Amino acid sequence: MISDDKFIELITAGINRLTMESAEVQWNVKIDRRQFDVLATIQAGLYHVLIGFEVKHKKRSISVEMMDAFVTKAKDAKVHKAVFVSTSDYQEGAIRVAERHDVDLFKITFPTNDFRLPPITVLAGDGSPPFMVQPEVRDLGETDAHRVVRVTLEYDDGSKTNLPSEPSQMNYYLQKTSVEGGGSLLDVVQPQAAQPIADGTSIIRRVALGRAVISPDTYFVRSGIVAAIEAEIVRIRARVLDADVRVELSAVSAQVSYENVLTGQKFETDLSTLPLGGTSFEAGKFYFLYHPLRYYYVDEVVGDRITLYLVESFQDGELIAAIMETNVKHSVFYIPLTDKTIIRRLEGRLAKMKAR
Repeated sequence: MISDDKFIELITAGINRLTMESAEVQWNVKIDRRQFDVLATIQAGLYHVLIGFEVKHKKRSISVEMMDAFVTKAKDAKVHKAVFVSTSDYQEGAIRVAERHDVDLFKITFPTNDFRLPPITVLAGDGSPPFMVQPEVRDLGETDAHRVVRVTLEYDDGSKTNLPSEPSQMNYYLQKTSVEGGGSLLDVVQPQAAQPIADGTSIIRRVALGRAVISPDTYFVRSGIVAAIEAEIVRIRARVLDADVRVELSAVSAQVSYENVLTGQKFETDLSTLPLGGTSFEAGKFYFLYHPLRYYYVDEVVGDRITLYLVESFQDGELIAAIMETNVKHSVFYIPLTDKTIIRRLEGRLAKMKAR
């Protein structure tokens, strides 16, 4: 995976790929040693136009100093148009600086009033061709809920292990890690998450265990005697969703909004439709997708045909793996994986898949 900061940069690049079809949109580019989070290049007849983007994912508002620094960078790099993108608001002084130097200001938000699932391919058991269906998601409104954000296992030898924090991964290891005497880690943690918590707060609850746990693998959790389990739980406002199919909740695609702060012009689309990847596949490399989180390995590239291994995807508490084929044109949705720790884990899973 990548950090939230980098993901917002990819979203910015993806939105501009969709809205500027004739442009070449790149991510993390340097011009004369000046780095731009996103760079769009437009060839219009005999003219070559550069649009440089600064992307910030901050809790605090964008300051005058941040805007001044970007204005200087854009002038040094001689881009023809400067665009500042933020997930937070802009201070009044920063807006005045932007207007004075003709910098466009955009804000990225994620509206929560509309949820969709991507189309599902149905494989018929009678041998007839597969077909696509669009699942229906019904929003039943908001409610108070408790979310487990961290689970730490404390072993009898004093060592500690954190379960993965990514929701689909955590859910899998909570369900599939068995506890001596019966049940799973989920059976231990869930009652703690059900206890009341004050609004807008978090709490850490500790449960003495003193029993052996058996993990489904060694990639995240090791088997052994666990003395205690510590769970960090936060109280949140959540939306209750209902659907006509059984799905992994992280597959629900939220909307992303890209609004011009100065003009009010707004572009909205499904987050899952954004082209966040590259323009080609490379055999022997790993890639990933969000919604839900999936890791792939490109085994073979023959012309436009790509053979992919779905190496790891945790959905509804199960580990999903598969071999499939796709077309090179779909590479724009697959994000190259560079995290060496994750790659080592995936290499282990891939070796087991190929050995079967």
